[in-house]
Amino acid sequence: MQQIRERSIVAHFGTNNVASTTPENLCKEIINSLKGLQENNPGTKIAFSGVFKRNDSHDSNSKILKLNHLLAENLPLNGFDLINNDNILFSNLKSDGLRLNDGGVRKFAGNLKKFIKYC
Repeated sequence: MQQIRERSIVAHFGTNNVASTTPENLCKEIINSLKGLQENNPGTKIAFSGVFKRNDSHDSNSKILKLNHLLAENLPLNGFDLINNDNILFSNLKSDGLRLNDGGVRKFAGNLKKFIKYC
C-alpha cells in the first residue's frame, strides 16, 4: 500500500461481501484491512463508515445489523472509529435497494461531516 500521509482516513467497504461470509469473519477482515492502513499511515486517525442497510434481502440486513454491532464493539478496541450510518433508511435507497438516492447521499455526507468536525 502506498503511504497517504493524511490526518484522517475514512474507509467504506464490505456490503458486497455480506452475502458470502459471516458477520464475524467480515468484521475481522475489516479490522485487518484497517490495521494495514494504520501500519502504512502511522499517526493517522482511521475510521470505518458503517455498512448501509440493503433492501434486497432480509438475510443481508440481519447480517449487516450484526456486523455493525460487532464493529461498534471491536473497532474502538483496535484504535479505530466507527461512523454510524444507522440513520440511512430503506427510503434513502434507490429502487434497486442497494445504492443511495439523493436523500441518502445527503444523510451519508452529513455523517461524514460530523466525523470530520470531530477530527
